[in-house]
Amino acid sequence: MNGLLDAIRPLRILVIGEAISDVYYFCTPIGISQKDAIVTWKQHRREDYEGGAMACANHLADFCRSVGLITQEWPLVKQRYLFDPFGTKVFAVETLAISAREIAMVERQVQDVAMYDVVIMADYGHGLLDSMFCWIASSAKFVAVMAQSNSGNFGFNLVTRYPRADYVCLDEVELRLAMQDRTGPIEPLADKLRHLMDAKMLAVTLGHRGCLTVDALGQTMTPALSHDVVDRIGAGDAFFSITAPCVALGATREQIGRIGNAAGAIAVRTMGNKAPVTRAELEAMLVQ
Repeated sequence: MNGLLDAIRPLRILVIGEAISDVYYFCTPIGISQKDAIVTWKQHRREDYEGGAMACANHLADFCRSVGLITQEWPLVKQRYLFDPFGTKVFAVETLAISAREIAMVERQVQDVAMYDVVIMADYGHGLLDSMFCWIASSAKFVAVMAQSNSGNFGFNLVTRYPRADYVCLDEVELRLAMQDRTGPIEPLADKLRHLMDAKMLAVTLGHRGCLTVDALGQTMTPALSHDVVDRIGAGDAFFSITAPCVALGATREQIGRIGNAAGAIAVRTMGNKAPVTRAELEAMLVQ
């Protein structure tokens, strides 16, 4: 694995996608309001993390020498309120507006995508890439795509809208939405989607069950490396961003499954995107 991690270091990487500010409020309940039928909470502290495309770029910083980021000027804000000290999320408030001016600014910056070895499309489905994803995907030398399904875009941000992708990374729900199949076995669905996208590699993250990696030669199921979960948010970003340059250099299904699961296992041990995955951490996880 070390040889592969050495090989990706000189690659020129470009991450394109929505910047998200993940704001965590740590609170405890103090009682029922006397005027309304609601629980009143006391806020103890606030922590801000760089999420979305910023998190992907941060994860790559310790692995690749040249990492560029193109995103909107003002991050989208996702506020989460947690029951302190247990870390249980109680509710979330999201501010997801992206202006036409910001989209136009990003459009002007993506004209030179062909100069990069790997272009990572971190598509969170909030509208930033809607006017340009086809052109970017068609122009890049190697394009890796993650099209996330979340509460703000559920069922509308499908990876199948992309004209091509050399590497596709998604979770089981995103796979089922893309293939319009609620209950069928995931293996044939994953293989069908890879063929449809003409992708060299497709990875399906499965949480505590590990991941499924698919290429033209077959499929590999790789078990999860850790069950010590603090927060699952950001695990998919870590898996996707670190495996993308590895796929570009021809890594095997087994290598992608192992590296991706290691990156995800490290990410779930911290709250949100508080700290990016480092190479030293990844190497230590891989030898366990």
